[in-house]
Amino acid sequence: MKKYISAILINALLFQFAGCYTLQPVAKEEILSTKDYPGLSVTTFQKQSYYFEADSYTISNDTLDGIGSILLDNGVLVERNVNRSIAVNDIEIVKVDEVDIIKSVLIVAGVVAATIIIILGMKSLMDYPI
Repeated sequence: MKKYISAILINALLFQFAGCYTLQPVAKEEILSTKDYPGLSVTTFQKQSYYFEADSYTISNDTLDGIGSILLDNGVLVERNVNRSIAVNDIEIVKVDEVDIIKSVLIVAGVVAATIIIILGMKSLMDYPI
């Protein structure tokens, strides 16, 4: 029984660390006051898109400075480790990585259900006389 409980707890711990993140739009004024986002995606008025990982950018004097990635319109990565300085006034769209609670709960529920099915299947095999 301890093995089953530890298997469930290990899976729960993994999802705690690697929950589902999605890009959510925010007002660009919000990025001036908050700097603790896990990731930041910006699109300029020239339709250039960049993604900055957590702790790879700073915002000071109305300028976003950081090392990020260049993205195509469909989100495909073109180039990594690009050093950019972007004026906040040149930014059209800002999206931040946020935990998607619904997706995370559905994944955890699916893993728990699969674990229960496996446990019940193993138990029924052990009870079956050979």
